[in-house]
Amino acid sequence: MRVRHLAAVGTALALLGLACSACRREEAPAAPAFTVRLLTSAPGSGRWERAAERGLGRLAAELGADVARLRASSESERRGLIDELGRAHVDLVFCVGADFGRIVYTQAPAYPQTRFVLLPGEERGANLAGIQFLSQGAGYVTGVVAGRLSSTPVIGVIRGAGGSWLEDLEGGFLQGFESVHRNAEPVVVAGPAGPGRLAEQGAQLALLAGDEVDEQVLQAAQKAGIRLLAVDADLMARRPELVMATMDVDVPEAMVRVAREALDGTFAGRTYTFDLASGVLDVTLSPSLEASRRPEIREALEVARSEVTAGIIEIESYGM
Repeated sequence: MRVRHLAAVGTALALLGLACSACRREEAPAAPAFTVRLLTSAPGSGRWERAAERGLGRLAAELGADVARLRASSESERRGLIDELGRAHVDLVFCVGADFGRIVYTQAPAYPQTRFVLLPGEERGANLAGIQFLSQGAGYVTGVVAGRLSSTPVIGVIRGAGGSWLEDLEGGFLQGFESVHRNAEPVVVAGPAGPGRLAEQGAQLALLAGDEVDEQVLQAAQKAGIRLLAVDADLMARRPELVMATMDVDVPEAMVRVAREALDGTFAGRTYTFDLASGVLDVTLSPSLEASRRPEIREALEVARSEVTAGIIEIESYGM
């Protein structure tokens, strides 16, 4: 009887030990989340900020990242936030806007465990990268679409505020239009008076080359009968009867690709470039064009895209 009692006690203790071990496994702290922060300087949400916010949503959904957006209106606030995030060993920080360039370049080396990304930007360091969008190819395809839509060689460019990438976009656009109309006559304007001038010159379409949209320019274009090629997909969703096509930049996709490298340890302090061939940039036709069943426009877009991505078309520098 004593032997059986001791055996029972031993079995009970062993089971208790296994149960406690299981408890310890359940109570073990979870691995720390991949932390990502978005820094902006704009008080509101401009085009790039809205796109980057959507990127944060994808990082949370696809990579399980702990994400948040922070705003800083002054240089001292921007510097303070960068220091705060660096001291907290945040894994990845996206900084949107030119206001961050010099500050991040000087501050990033002090926090080697945190990776900083300027969007858009070219600065680089051991833990600092920039994202650049090479817009010439997508601009060319947009110009081909404009050329197919226009019955006149006069083409407008309505310039607005924005980064240097718009100059490359404009150059590619004019080259694409000229591939259809060899005697192309570009007319460059700016502001609400611009669309009226374009109509007087005989233009039917214009590239709206600006990061932010002036509602007065849109109203003037509508009144003058000028249809637009734009760089903001949101604008086409709002005004499909006015915007014939958009040159789209998939900022969220670019952010996800860079974040994956930060997560797997292959992140490098360099400029991450994305062009038409990368799939991050593309051209989308207005639903009004798709609904009109004009297959020649869709075919022209597809051919131009394939020629650019295959390297058949060489995009030249086109200064104006």
